[in-house]
Amino acid sequence: MLESRAGDMLRRAVDELLREAIMERLRERMGARIREVGRAAADMAADDVEANLEIEARIVARREARRGGAGGGAGSETKTETGAIETRPKDRPKPPRRGR
Repeated sequence: MLESRAGDMLRRAVDELLREAIMERLRERMGARIREVGRAAADMAADDVEANLEIEARIVARREARRGGAGGGAGSETKTETGAIETRPKDRPKPPRRGR
């Protein structure tokens, strides 16, 4: 059992050393460009997170408005088949449901 564990640890150590060497070489060759790409990727991810948080906040606000204002308001909201929330004015009739 100890030999097996030692072999596993040796493989992980070699993997880590190779990873460090590769990262060091990439930094040497591409330094500033890699940082620029990394920053751009991080900015895109942050933009996505912010957009998702805004959408979630709107959904929560709509749910709370529906709970507090049952029967009132300018329209109603329904979930579509894809899960999207659709707002429909009160005077617009519901579309017919398709057979399943």
